[in-house]
Amino acid sequence: MPQATPAEAPPRRAADLFGGVERIRIDVARAIREARITAGLQPHEVARETGLEDGALVARIEDGQHRIDGPTAFRLMARLGIAFDRVLPPPNLTPEGREYWLAQMAELDSGPLASAEGKGTLDPERILELFVRLQAIEELSA
Repeated sequence: MPQATPAEAPPRRAADLFGGVERIRIDVARAIREARITAGLQPHEVARETGLEDGALVARIEDGQHRIDGPTAFRLMARLGIAFDRVLPPPNLTPEGREYWLAQMAELDSGPLASAEGKGTLDPERILELFVRLQAIEELSA
């Protein structure tokens, strides 16, 4: 009788659910450029408004010549109104992956995200998706 193969272990890095860190960097950079141009802003204006050293840094991020880190990605995305949904699709979590990321969220005591699960009007699945997306952006700093 053939033996059942064990279920594949869920990725231990959130970025792997979205094609890896480099794929996320490319997608974030593209979204930053598109949002900046749509807003009618120059790179130096975005840099000044987000506390970055200069507009050349924003341009290098957009061109893929500078490896954007998590905090910088968060600042630029917030300033330009870029939603996580625009950059990262909902993660396709297996039941094992869902359990793993729920445990990670609880272990990190993710404040409002962890305590809101299953309470009030917030959808627990949406909270989990948001947590995984946040983790993926944070992994840009790794």
